[in-house]
Amino acid sequence: MKAKDYLKKSYEELNKELDVLQEKLMEERVKLKIGTKDDKKNQIRNVKRNIARILTVISQKKRDELAKSIIKK
Repeated sequence: MKAKDYLKKSYEELNKELDVLQEKLMEERVKLKIGTKDDKKNQIRNVKRNIARILTVISQKKRDELAKSIIKK
């Protein structure tokens, strides 16, 4: 998913998506260690990138809200 798509979502949706992706990352790592998936390293990389995108969007939203609250004062 693109970062633009994540910007449209609310905090709750982002947190749910983050939880799902973190669980998926854990499952993929376990499968890689066990040896059932040997050619899926790209999938792990993509999941990690999506997690980073979500965390970036969450921090941007928090920063924007903080800036708006400071300006209102």
